[in-house]
Parts: sequence; C-alpha cells; structure tokens
Amino acid sequence: MNATVIATLFGTITFIAAIINARYGLILLPIVLLMERLFISTGITGVNVLTLIVIPLCLLTLNTSVTQNRVYVNYDLSGVIIAMILVTTITAFTPIFNPSPTYKIDYQILELKRWFTYFLLFFIYYKCTKDDRNLISKIVLFIALGYAFESLNSLKELLIRGRSRLTGSLGNPNELGAYLSIFWIVVWASLYLVKEKVWLKRFLQVVLIVGILCSLRTLSRGSYLTLLTTFLVFVFYRYKRAFILALTASVMIISFYSVLLPDFMVKRINETFEKSDSDLYSGEEKIVLQRESAGSRVLFWKTGLLMFADNPLLGVGFTQFPSWLPVYGAQYGLKIERPSHNMYVKMLSEQGIIGFTIFILLLIRAYRAGSHLMTSQDIFLQRMGVSMCVIVAGFGVSMLFGDRFFQGALVGTFFILCGIVKAGIYDMSIRKDEQKKEGLFTECIRVI
Repeated sequence: MNATVIATLFGTITFIAAIINARYGLILLPIVLLMERLFISTGITGVNVLTLIVIPLCLLTLNTSVTQNRVYVNYDLSGVIIAMILVTTITAFTPIFNPSPTYKIDYQILELKRWFTYFLLFFIYYKCTKDDRNLISKIVLFIALGYAFESLNSLKELLIRGRSRLTGSLGNPNELGAYLSIFWIVVWASLYLVKEKVWLKRFLQVVLIVGILCSLRTLSRGSYLTLLTTFLVFVFYRYKRAFILALTASVMIISFYSVLLPDFMVKRINETFEKSDSDLYSGEEKIVLQRESAGSRVLFWKTGLLMFADNPLLGVGFTQFPSWLPVYGAQYGLKIERPSHNMYVKMLSEQGIIGFTIFILLLIRAYRAGSHLMTSQDIFLQRMGVSMCVIVAGFGVSMLFGDRFFQGALVGTFFILCGIVKAGIYDMSIRKDEQKKEGLFTECIRVI
C-alpha cells in the first residue's frame, strides 16, 4: 500500500471514529494533520477527509453544555483570533475593487475555508477539553505520537531510501524541518504523562533524539536557527542557571560552525553565500548572498514591502502576494509567481498594517498565555506553559524564512495546543477560585 492510500484510510477511520465518539476524533486528529497532503481527493471542491472529520467535532462543540462556572481566562486568544478571521475575510474580497492579474474569487473562498479550518480547532479543543483533564492528557500524548510517526517516517527516508534531504509526510523539507524543530517540546511535555510506563517513556525519549536529528537532515537553514532558538528558550525556563552557558555554547557554535558542525550542515550553511565578481579597484572577491536562494528571498521581501507601501492599511489582498510579485518585482528581475518566504512580509503585503498588527498580537497573546500557565501548581500544566512559550518563539524565528503559519501540520497543531492551554488556564482559575472559597469558609469557621 502506498502512502496516499494509508493516509486516506487512517483519515477515514478517524472520521468514522469521530462520528461514533467525537472524543476519538479529537485524539486522533493531530496525527491526521500530518497526512493531509496525502489524502485522496473526494471529488468535491474544497472538501477533503479533514473537512469531514471537523464537521462532527463542530457539532460536538455546539452540543457541549455551558458550565455554571464562568471564569475570566487571562490572555484569552478568542478575541484576537476572531479579529484575525474578520480582517482576513475582508482582505480576501478587497481585490474585487483593485483586481490582481490572476484574482479568482472562488479560489479566495476555498483558501479562506482551508485556513479558517485550522483556526476552528482552537475553539473546538478549548470547548471540549476545558473540564476534562484526562482528555487533555490523551490529546497531548497523541500529538507526541504524531511527532514520533513523522520522525520515524523521516528516518526511513534517510536510512532506506537514502534521501540526502528529507521531506517526510509534509512533502517539503522546510516545512518538515520547522515542524520537527518546533514541536519536539510537546514530546518533552508528554514524558511526564508516561513516567510510570517505562517502555513508552523510553520510546518517546528515542523519538525525541531521532526527530531532532532528522530536522538537521532536512538541510533547512531556517530550521537550524529555529531549533537553536527553541533550545535556548527551553533552557531559559527550565534551567536558568545553565542559560548563560547554553547561550555561550550557541555563540561558539555559530562562530565556529565550520569546525564544530557535521560536514552536511557546514556545506548547506555555506550555500547561503557565494563569491561575486572581483571588485573593479581592489581586485578582491566579495562574499554575497547566493543569488538563487538566500539572495532571491531578499528580493521577494523587498517586493513585498513595496506592495505594503502602496497598500498600507489592508494590503493587496489575502493570498495575492504571488500574483503581484511579477508586477512589483519587475525592477528586480522577478518574472514568475513565487511565495514570499517570510510570513511577516506576507501579512504586511497581503493584509496591511491592520492584519499584521493583529497577527503579532496573536503571537504575543499566545506567548503570555503560556507564561501564565507556568504559574500553575500542576506540573503537567507547567510543562504545557513552557511548551507554548517555546513553540511561539520557534514560530517567531521560523516564519522569517517561510509562510509557516499557513501550512496545515504547523498551524493546525499550534491552534490545538492554544485551545489546550486556554483549557489549562481555565482549570487553573477554577482551582484558585475554589481555594479562595475554601480559605474564606475556613476563616469564617475560625472566627466563629
């Protein structure tokens, strides 16, 4: 059986499981996200296996009764996500009045539906897990198992197929590298859940090592920096005394990478630069960015900023960067449609300062939610708080080199974890309220 058939079969099983018991769908969905690219077409435009799975989960959310306890959740992401949805919807249709060379309204609607499906996961997972600690634990464990699946699949590519640059189920080395270098922290968090199951704990520990090694074999330079960033943020929160040592070691690695890193990494990093023609006066060669790779990306970013300068409020329109690239980039010799290779430039150019600001607020709010969850007395929730901070920092770096927040396995898993973090903060708030009430009752009894 090929990968397409296996992925579609697993997705179909998840869909059936979600109909029978939506909790099963919630647990299995994180793995399905990794396989989305491989699904066989349903023949219905805009509908794939993931869409079918999300439908019963939405129905579960609508049918979930509202609890009597109404607790304000610090750093709630709901408002900023709704604002992001509204601005994106508006910018999807503004090109009607200033159409790009290839603007198609049906394509816009399909892309809105695809991207917003991942946003929905935040509301689904929060609503369905906020009163169910056991379900939260299982979902986090299955996110870790999804990471294990992707890591072992990538290892198979390396050892059996002999690929020099790994792509995994995600189909792109840069996306795979970003996924492996960001979400390893969830595997670390899940180790607390399986501390009494030695075999599973050992398996996840091995997977953690394999995943990090495979992220290096994606040969994604952005992923190298992302992995370094997530490691430093992790050390900062977990081992503050060792942070200066870790930071010093990182500086040493960057400064002497050609000596300290493996040859395949050194070769890939060196491909960032190339020698230019000799200087006319000195006769010396100059080292510049490689024109077909890093150098071209700088031109994409410059072009995106030109789009933003002409359309500062709402940009050129959702997903319209590639369409306008040959127009604004003609002066740089850019003649074909290409992605921005930078999520920040993409947001600025396509949704203007309004969409960009909301996007940054979303990341800041997610980071602060994670830092707040770290104050919980529950060790597992503390780990989830650390994980969220590490993940946001990882995204922050990774998005400098690609449209990472637009890809299913990455953004989908991010919103699932955001929903879980909000559920954890809700649980923490409920416990604090109960403790205050118990303390007040005890004080009244003492006074009496």
